[in-house]
Amino acid sequence: MNHLSPVSNVSESQYGTRMDRLIKLLLAFLALSVNTVAYANSPERINVFYLNSYHVGYPWSDNMTRGIREVLNNSGRTIQLQIEFLNSKKYYDKVIKQNLYQHFAYKFRNKTFDIVIVSDNNALDFILEYGDALFPGLPIVFCGINDYAKYNIDPGRQITGVIESIFFKENLDIARGLHPEVKKLIVIGNNSVTSIAIADQIKESIRVNNIDFDIRFRNDLRSETLIEELQHEAGDTMLYIIPAYEEINGEFYSSWELTRKVFEATGLPVFGAWEFLVGYGTVGGKVNSAHVHGKTAARLALRILDGEEAASIPYIARGGHKYIFDYKILQHFKIASSQLPEGSIIINQPYNFYQLNRVVFWFIVTSVVLLLVVVVLLIFNTNQRKKANLEMKASRLKLRMFLDNIPQLVFWQDKDLRFMDVNQSFLEFFRIRDYDDIIGSNNYDHLGVGIDVDRVMETNHEVMRSEKPQYKIRWTIRRSDQEVIWLEVNKIPFHDENGEVVGVLSTAEDITKEMNLEKQLRQSQKMEALGILSGGIAHDFNNILTSIVNSAELALEDIPIGSVTRKDLKRILNASARGSNLVKQIMAFSRPSSQKFKPFNVVNTVNESLDLIRSSLPKQIVIKEDITSTTTFCMGDPTQIHQIVMNLCTNSFQAMGESNGCINISLQECFLGGNSADQLSVEPGAYIELVIADDGPGIRSDILEKIFDPFFSTKNKDIGTGLGLSVVHGIIQAHKGGISVTSIPNVRTEFRVYIPQLSEKLNDFTSVDFSLHFGSESILFVEDGEDQRISVPRALQNLGYRVEAAANAEEALLKFNGSGSGFDLVITDYDMPKVNGFEFAAMLEEISPETPIIMVSGRQFEFDELRHRNIKKLVTKPYNKISISEAIRCVMKAANVNNAPNRSAS
Repeated sequence: MNHLSPVSNVSESQYGTRMDRLIKLLLAFLALSVNTVAYANSPERINVFYLNSYHVGYPWSDNMTRGIREVLNNSGRTIQLQIEFLNSKKYYDKVIKQNLYQHFAYKFRNKTFDIVIVSDNNALDFILEYGDALFPGLPIVFCGINDYAKYNIDPGRQITGVIESIFFKENLDIARGLHPEVKKLIVIGNNSVTSIAIADQIKESIRVNNIDFDIRFRNDLRSETLIEELQHEAGDTMLYIIPAYEEINGEFYSSWELTRKVFEATGLPVFGAWEFLVGYGTVGGKVNSAHVHGKTAARLALRILDGEEAASIPYIARGGHKYIFDYKILQHFKIASSQLPEGSIIINQPYNFYQLNRVVFWFIVTSVVLLLVVVVLLIFNTNQRKKANLEMKASRLKLRMFLDNIPQLVFWQDKDLRFMDVNQSFLEFFRIRDYDDIIGSNNYDHLGVGIDVDRVMETNHEVMRSEKPQYKIRWTIRRSDQEVIWLEVNKIPFHDENGEVVGVLSTAEDITKEMNLEKQLRQSQKMEALGILSGGIAHDFNNILTSIVNSAELALEDIPIGSVTRKDLKRILNASARGSNLVKQIMAFSRPSSQKFKPFNVVNTVNESLDLIRSSLPKQIVIKEDITSTTTFCMGDPTQIHQIVMNLCTNSFQAMGESNGCINISLQECFLGGNSADQLSVEPGAYIELVIADDGPGIRSDILEKIFDPFFSTKNKDIGTGLGLSVVHGIIQAHKGGISVTSIPNVRTEFRVYIPQLSEKLNDFTSVDFSLHFGSESILFVEDGEDQRISVPRALQNLGYRVEAAANAEEALLKFNGSGSGFDLVITDYDMPKVNGFEFAAMLEEISPETPIIMVSGRQFEFDELRHRNIKKLVTKPYNKISISEAIRCVMKAANVNNAPNRSAS
């Protein structure tokens, strides 16, 4: 039925003193703790189905549900309460009832319950009609039931509960005692099932108790004419309200709203038997409490769950009540509290100071006295505190000025890792506009982009946990503009005056420049080590190739033209030539020689390279060039610069494969200084900038630092050797230049090459053509490799030269006669045991200073012409008879020794 309304306007003071409430709260907390443990330890799970006639938000339903929950939750059992609502106050008829049955049957088809609890008549009617189909054999506990006698339930059925009593005689006696002048009582309800049932109960109470009083009944509570008629009633009339939930003009009105409306319109004393009406116009009386009803029904359910038969438990016919009155209504009718039944609760009663008990009174008085003493002390110390505040403000200002002038980032956080303060450098670094934007926030609010915040938080917790500082922690931050920044962070635990850890104090310094320089140094050291290693390998390989080339050339002279063997030997020479090219690339990577460096026009060299590249490019790839200057000079080797352009362009179009693409090439003059020069590890000054870029798939960031490593390649083995970029790097290093790489896949991959620029404009260097030459000079050939000591002299003898061979410097010196003459030329290897080529040249200079020397080596190096004046030329292995004969001719011609005419080979 329409029951308990919210009592938000009820003062808590009406139910006991503050001390009583505190004790109750503590006891409730202890009970909850004990029951929580019991609940956790209960091995048995009990399922309870609770069907409520009304809806959530309806006070009678809510308070009854609260009472049921309190008892079940504190029972020490593991109870799962399944609550369903019929919402019968608003929407309920036979069709809805049938649909609800089908809904429940489907919803709980796989669910098993142990007991059923129902509240109010509609829910009981529903369970009596459908309970055997939904929950066959389950015991039923009801509460809030009116006119229970009409149900005529079989006494043997497993059902029990709490019957809602209207307490009509008791409330009539109270009303007549409080209003002795009243001669008539009007009972007001409506035509709802519940209202009619309550009216029938009132009539039965009148009959049973032989009540002799003028009592009239009306069922038109919703009628506007009712209020008009009641306004004309004499002052000897009082009203008795049966709760009803009415729909007026499409809007639902609750019982308490209708009750208040009747009282305000008539001013007559209003009574009722339901707690929720008190505070909304009724005087009060002996009233039903939904909360008590719910608790009582839940206790009955627990008895049944403990093993009692529901049929053996008698119905509770007059339970769940309280004596409650409204102070405001009592004052309105001038009723004294002494006229009320003993133990009555009065709501809306103002709290009076004089009602305080003695302990509370003296506590307040003592507190006031102490407060006055404190106020006096505060007034006495006001000036000192003002002075201290000024000093503290000045100190904070100095601290702020000090912190804001520190270039490092300084910040400290509390125990919850919320920022307490930061300096200006911190704000500027993280691009925070104001202190107010960060104070009180955490790392996730401001450090969430580009940094591992979880790792930062864990470090902070570890510092506070261990109470030990951590130094030189390195963080990487990636800004929105893709700029990677390195921070070196120090963290120490922040203590209060008692030594307790209350936060973390941190400092951070931007070490991006140092990290870049360190990375460049590591790369440089790695490349230097690899260069030394590859140089040694190339030297030994050159010795082998020299023997192979010269031996094959000698063999060719003895083999008839067109023979199979001659073809085999030519294949050997071709393979040796490829091996020689590979070794030259290794040598260029390890230590490119600057001996051949001459002033040359870079523009011409790049244009020649582009002409060659265009002829070999696939049709789907185009070249766009931006070379505005016509004369830009540098000191270097044009062949090596040509190789840079060829290698980088070849990498570009091989990376693009069959796809359409574009290679952009630009050449311009620029100046590098400051950070730009530091990042490239070059000297500040004027440079030639060569840019080769493409829009291909690019270079992955995880391999970007490895691309200049020798033999590192992402191509198939049949496409590249992995030396292309290594050679480029070596050539640039030899030219004292720098290179940078950036890559955005499928957008732009860019290599920027910087070569030092000459300030003066010079003529282009023209290379010299080579051909095979014969001669008749006497040559001493010094070589520790036996294969070369046999093959090279034979090749030279076939060109007409007179050749003697020596295995080392000591044996070579013995071949000179005492006067230091006998040979027109000495050809010596550099790498020999005990005495190398330079040392041998110095010894020979003392014996025969006019004898010229050609130095050969599998390495590339430079020599001091002033220090080694007798060394006239350097020849790099592997060499064939054409290259060695050209070297001999050049040296002899320069020394004016070769007087005989040369015979040129076709």
